[in-house]
Amino acid sequence: DLEKYNLKQQDEQYARKMIKGIFNNTQAIDEVINSFLVNWELKRLNKIETAILRLATLEIMEFEDIPAPVSISEAINLTIKYSDKESIKYINAVLEKIAQMSKTKESLVETNEDEKSNRQ
Repeated sequence: DLEKYNLKQQDEQYARKMIKGIFNNTQAIDEVINSFLVNWELKRLNKIETAILRLATLEIMEFEDIPAPVSISEAINLTIKYSDKESIKYINAVLEKIAQMSKTKESLVETNEDEKSNRQ
C-alpha cells in the first residue's frame, strides 16, 4: 500500500496511475515496444530493462504533462543506475521512436478501469 511511503498527493496519484497503467495494459505496452526493437524481442531483455521500457513507454504515451524528453532522460538515468551501460543506446533509440509515434497516434493503453470499461 502506498500510504506507508508518506508520498505527496500528486506523487501518490502518479504512482497509482503508473501501477494501474502497467498492470492493465502490459500486453499493449509490450506490443508497442516490440514494434521498435530491431532484431530483438522484449522477452529476450533482462527484467530491469523491460521494466524501464514499460514505465517510460506508458509515461510517453499517457502523461501529456510530462514531455517525452524528460521521460526518456529518466529512463536513461535508471538504465545507468540499474542496468548495463551498453543498453543505453538501444533504450534511447526505442523510446525516441515511441515518442515520435505517440505524437501521431491515439492512446493505446488504459490507465484506469473506468476508461477501460467505457471503451469496450
